Amino acid sequence: MRYIGPFFRMNSLSEKEINGQLFYLSKEAVKTIVLQSKCGLVSKIRKNKSSSSIDISTNSNFSPLLCVYRKSSSNFIHSKNSNGFDEDTFKKEINPSTNALMTLCLLELLDYYRSFENIDSNNYDLYTVYNTLAKEQLEFYSSNLRNGEGVFIDKKNLLENNSKNFNLVDKDNKFKFSDQAFMMIAYYIFSVKNPKDDISATYAEFASQILKMFCDFKDKLYECSLDEICKVLLSLNILYDYKNDDEIRDLIKNKVCDINPESLEFATNTRQQECLRQAKTSLEIALEATQREELQDLISIDIKSALLALDELTGEVVTDEVLNNIFDNFCIGK
Repeated sequence: MRYIGPFFRMNSLSEKEINGQLFYLSKEAVKTIVLQSKCGLVSKIRKNKSSSSIDISTNSNFSPLLCVYRKSSSNFIHSKNSNGFDEDTFKKEINPSTNALMTLCLLELLDYYRSFENIDSNNYDLYTVYNTLAKEQLEFYSSNLRNGEGVFIDKKNLLENNSKNFNLVDKDNKFKFSDQAFMMIAYYIFSVKNPKDDISATYAEFASQILKMFCDFKDKLYECSLDEICKVLLSLNILYDYKNDDEIRDLIKNKVCDINPESLEFATNTRQQECLRQAKTSLEIALEATQREELQDLISIDIKSALLALDELTGEVVTDEVLNNIFDNFCIGK
């Protein structure tokens, strides 16, 4: 990945060309990890040869993942019989967020591969494989990646074989809002992509139950780290794109606009707290202007003001006040 940036700069590609290249790299990476890496528990879909649309299963490298492990060596091993990552390097821990994102990748690619119907059978076969596999993954998650209380937590596989049996145990029984959030959108988006599937109504209801949990315990989010809050907000925004619901919008708005700068652990001094106040105020003004349907150029002024405040907080912009504070308190050059 470190060569992609220099490659784009050297070749002066347009934005459209860059997007095309990144999409190609992404979909091929998904195909390699999900269908060929063997870095996780392998689905039995490979044994289903009754449907012509699953002809890809005759490939000896075809090893679709039910779930992906947390870690593996990046070295891809090629041999005469099969390809894949080195199983000896697998860290056989299973993270709910990582697996939900894997399933989301498959679901987001469905429309692309479905467009090849009656045009390219090989590409269209991937639509069927990805859709079937996504459903099987979600069934696996709900049955195996939750604890006794019904929430998704990290698991660990104690058995060696990836394709036959498994013995999953709770890794640390640690609850994370982000794990529930990413799983929520995976189940909901499956129901949107497959409205005629018998399980879709159940998955949509399951996602609604998780959303209700966020509404009921939204105050607890203030106790989370900034990284955790950002992941939850990302998930809620994705869900809002698919489900234009006032409850989701209000939850996002409350999380962004009701942040108390003094309560955030990373705001360790008055200057940082003031940066957060400025960013919050500017975003509130921009939100109100959006609701009044004002010109985008005017709205962008307040958005840029919020970004500048955040840049000052993170150090992207260094003011004279910050430099003076450094010299006064940390004795640089003395």
